Amino acid sequence: MPKKRTNINPADEFITRMASFNNGEDSPRDEETLPMPKSTPPKTHPTRGKDGMEHKTKRLNLLIQPSLHEDIKKISVVKATNLNEIVNQALREYRDKEKRSLEKYEEIQRVRNT
Repeated sequence: MPKKRTNINPADEFITRMASFNNGEDSPRDEETLPMPKSTPPKTHPTRGKDGMEHKTKRLNLLIQPSLHEDIKKISVVKATNLNEIVNQALREYRDKEKRSLEKYEEIQRVRNT
């Protein structure tokens, strides 16, 4: 016997409400909308093991041009790696290049929380 669902998924609720809005119904009132969660980065990295490496992952769907996908696949074959590792490396390099933006984000969060 299937388990009875008692919790409402906020994403499903949002999609349903927006679908009805797009079908011509009145827009949801501000007090009915779900509040945006505060984005506060963790102070520590709970996903890091004793070796300092992150062991958990997050799933991310990307839409890229087919020609770019094919070229990256070819590069991954030559380098004996996979698309996932190439994307991770590119994003790490981008993050390292954008350290100032991360510092500015932290500053904005401190101002908002005071």
